[in-house]
Amino acid sequence: MADLTFDRATHTYRYGGRVVPSVTTVLRAIDNFDRVDPELLERARLFGSHVHLATDLFDKGELDEENLDLPLLPYLSAYKTFLSETGFVVTHSEQQIYNVRQRYAGTLDKRGTWKGTTWLLDLKSGAVPRSVGLQTAAYQHALEEKPKRRLCLQLMRNRYKLIKCEEESDWSYFVSYLNVHRFNHREIHGSSETETSAVA
Repeated sequence: MADLTFDRATHTYRYGGRVVPSVTTVLRAIDNFDRVDPELLERARLFGSHVHLATDLFDKGELDEENLDLPLLPYLSAYKTFLSETGFVVTHSEQQIYNVRQRYAGTLDKRGTWKGTTWLLDLKSGAVPRSVGLQTAAYQHALEEKPKRRLCLQLMRNRYKLIKCEEESDWSYFVSYLNVHRFNHREIHGSSETETSAVA
């Protein structure tokens, strides 16, 4: 998707040079961490990004496991166990997506096949937030070939937990939060006033 760019330092997506909201930014209204120490949040975010990178490199056959940081090893072990015990086959990893109609972007964790159908998988290395169903629905609806099922994989030290995301209302709730996000960030006399609504 040549028109989509991502600035990792600021976590900013642009499509055709224009800033567009990310899935995780839209869902911050649900997962309110205002009372959590910002330093702890940042450490958790960095660790989670390292877990994601390790699994991504593993899926692509590019991970140097001998030099992997020791705290990451139990989480990689949990991921390997998940793959071996379930037979889940990863077809896409860390895939950037953009929804042309609703104009939002993001990076989905995994897509693959399992139990004779297609799945979208979101990976969590800490607590699973309330918004995970909405998050997976947003990724699912940004793809031309939509995976049939949605799944959250929670990785812990040497173990994992699977949480199926099956609420049909997840997509409509996400669109509602997207509209609220746009309302809260629109300019009174700016060009965003002329944008069409995200309502499906």
